[in-house]
Amino acid sequence: MKKLTIIITIIAIVLTTASVVYDVAYSKPKGDSSWGVHRVGTDQTPEVPQNIQDTLANNGGIWIGDTGQKIMYLTFDCGYEAGYTTKILDTLKAEDVKAAFFVTGQFVDENPDLIKRMYDEGHIIGNHTVHHIVMSNSTDEKNTAEIKGLEDKVKAIVGQDYVMSYIRPPKGEYTKQTLKLAQSLGYKTVMWSSAYVDWGDQKKGDLEYAFNMITKQFHNGAIILLHNTSQNNADVLERVINDAKSKGYTFGSLNDIK
Repeated sequence: MKKLTIIITIIAIVLTTASVVYDVAYSKPKGDSSWGVHRVGTDQTPEVPQNIQDTLANNGGIWIGDTGQKIMYLTFDCGYEAGYTTKILDTLKAEDVKAAFFVTGQFVDENPDLIKRMYDEGHIIGNHTVHHIVMSNSTDEKNTAEIKGLEDKVKAIVGQDYVMSYIRPPKGEYTKQTLKLAQSLGYKTVMWSSAYVDWGDQKKGDLEYAFNMITKQFHNGAIILLHNTSQNNADVLERVINDAKSKGYTFGSLNDIK
């Protein structure tokens, strides 16, 4: 009986270990279709399995910049407006930092003034689909409609000559086919190398937590994912930027990543 218990325990451990491909930034891995990184420490490049890196790179995607330079890239996912985006933009303007904002149809429809401001102040407006769909569960036809539909909404505000070049799949869910589709439509898929659970009410008011979660993940070439719906992010952004600068980091544009 004791021997049987030991065998069952070993099997359970093996199955549990096999089910987790790698630690993710803020979501559970689902096979090979959920993006994530394995954090290894401050000032160190996170780990991502080489085959996954290759799939992304070979199909027009990026997840990190030049790891040989102390440069980072701020990106914000904007599913809706919770009242903090103006403060984020104010801080970026004051600190002379450009960012990328991945917006949904709801955000564009309800906040054309913020979209126009992002454009006027030199930020990248990225595609996050019209309805924040899980692209890995959708057809090429639906994904195309979601991507082009969002593009049309943004162009209606900032001008028809605006070229949208970057897309972030909602929830980081992707397949090789969705990467190929985005590339065929002229987009680079942008994942991330730094993120934390920064939405909802879980951490409201805990500014020190937000600051520590962001800054402990600094590393060369970091593409930092934050959400505009977090008041904490808006409140600590200036401090985060100044902390990065004090450590010798600068902030660049996704356009600079080759």
